[in-house]
Amino acid sequence: MKIIPVLLLSAAAIALGGCESGPRFPSAVRERISPTYRTHVATAEQKPVYEAARAALRKMNFTFTSGGPAQGKIEALGALQAGDGAGSARQISLSVKLAPAIPGGTEISALFSEIREDAFSKREGMGTSTAMHDTPLYEVFFRHIDEALAQPAE
Repeated sequence: MKIIPVLLLSAAAIALGGCESGPRFPSAVRERISPTYRTHVATAEQKPVYEAARAALRKMNFTFTSGGPAQGKIEALGALQAGDGAGSARQISLSVKLAPAIPGGTEISALFSEIREDAFSKREGMGTSTAMHDTPLYEVFFRHIDEALAQPAE
């Protein structure tokens, strides 16, 4: 009976030992499970920030998919971009969380992710989502929110 756990442990050690990602492996797994959101604080209450975020989405050609000011969240998708061949289409998704900031105002937490069609899986409509950390989309999104909040209310 003790031989099975030993074999499983050995197989796991061999599999992880040959992994090329090395010391980045634990952080890569952690990032997949709980990705890091980029934050920005706006000096306004949550409802106006929500409306400004929706305006920013329109400027960036994202389509609102779900959320609301009372929920304090927004989900949106960018346009579908066809790739060079089969299984290479991609799309950008955005997840936004709104919460009261400690010094006042609203904390905006945003996460852009790239969704790639996965030809390897051979499952129709399925893709692989990867968080995007080094993209200027965060700065553009936050700048559009600040600009919308700076405009006088109509």
